[in-house]
Amino acid sequence: MKKANLKLPPKDKLLDKLYYGTLEHWIDERWTLQFLREWWDCPTYYEVVSKLNGIVYNRKHPDLAAVIGDNDPNKDYSLKHLSFRNWLLFNQKVIPFTKEMRENIHQMNVDFIHGKKIRDLVDKAKRYYQGKHKMLVIVLTGTEQSGKVLREELLRQNDVKNLPYKENIFVLNSKEFAQFIGLHENAKSPRGECYYDKYMEGSKLYEDAYRGKDPGGKELERVSAENQDFLTNEFLKYFGEGNGKTDGWVEYLKMMELEHIIMDNPLPKNVAKVLEKINFAVLQGANFIGGTATI
Repeated sequence: MKKANLKLPPKDKLLDKLYYGTLEHWIDERWTLQFLREWWDCPTYYEVVSKLNGIVYNRKHPDLAAVIGDNDPNKDYSLKHLSFRNWLLFNQKVIPFTKEMRENIHQMNVDFIHGKKIRDLVDKAKRYYQGKHKMLVIVLTGTEQSGKVLREELLRQNDVKNLPYKENIFVLNSKEFAQFIGLHENAKSPRGECYYDKYMEGSKLYEDAYRGKDPGGKELERVSAENQDFLTNEFLKYFGEGNGKTDGWVEYLKMMELEHIIMDNPLPKNVAKVLEKINFAVLQGANFIGGTATI
């Protein structure tokens, strides 16, 4: 039998895509988080690990976790996430909320990915970021193709058919996601920054770096470093909270009596082991200087 003549990109190009994707992530995360917190007053955290009282329910972490709360009329949310929750529930143009979603979804997990390969979407779906009380929105950067069509294909995949709560997995491209969360082109930060332009900047810089317009991705590295510094060092200054990652998220959920989100649909141990092996292999092959792959 004649072997197929597969044309694979040069190894350094594969590594470039991983590295540039890592750099872009910081930009995607920072401006989505900042918009949700400043525009909607929605408690949003990044790269949260599901652990509570010493028990780890999922070591994998979505890029962002936006807490949208529940319908309990006895809880005083003091405007926190109520306006954003209402926006999601009544803005039915992008992702229509079913009756079950209206009653049960208390958190929106977001994971960014540059591209639209189905195998990459399957990998995201198998990380159990979705659950009874949490929806997963996979955001495709760097493509104009509608994520809604790709979602249909994703849910037909054998590895996804039997996943719990797969109905709470959604796929949107960058513009569809912006529409979904109400991020419009005229939205400005308290400092006059255009949220939309900043949000879209990451994928543009990725393309410039990958196609050689920004040799070596120097501009992408510079902007990415600024956004990473913001998330890791400026969080307290801007939002009055000392931790924007797991500790801050868990503390907030406890305060709002929403700890059930942490234990919702835990990642099975056998799946976790497979994912860890894949991560190790990719990181070993990448061998980056000055960055790590986002897996």
